[in-house]
Amino acid sequence: MPTTSPQSQLLFNLTGLYGTVPILIGVYGLLTPGAALASLDFPAPTTPEAQKLADGLTRMFAARDVVIGMICSTMWYKGERKLLGWVMILSSSFMLLDAVVSWDLIKGGLRNHLPPLGVALGLGAGLLGWFG
Repeated sequence: MPTTSPQSQLLFNLTGLYGTVPILIGVYGLLTPGAALASLDFPAPTTPEAQKLADGLTRMFAARDVVIGMICSTMWYKGERKLLGWVMILSSSFMLLDAVVSWDLIKGGLRNHLPPLGVALGLGAGLLGWFG
């Protein structure tokens, strides 16, 4: 059985910690959808119908975030190093698509999506051994 270096274990544990971020964001969105939407710089809906739709869609995306975070946390807990690396790489696609949608709708909000995208890609690539 191969041993892992302390640096390698640190990267694995940092990735596991990073995987909890979507859970926290998701819980925030489920509990306070209006505030979560406002934190992403989206304008507040102006009619009750639009508010109801925005709250519902925000909760759907918040539930998605919770599930992604739980998947990452499960991979970390089970010690699935390579699988966690792939999960980080693949889950970064959500961040990229969210950034594209944000730019399309409000011509902004990239600061909320692109930095975590880079971190997720870097952590995933590190776990997969792409840096040597």
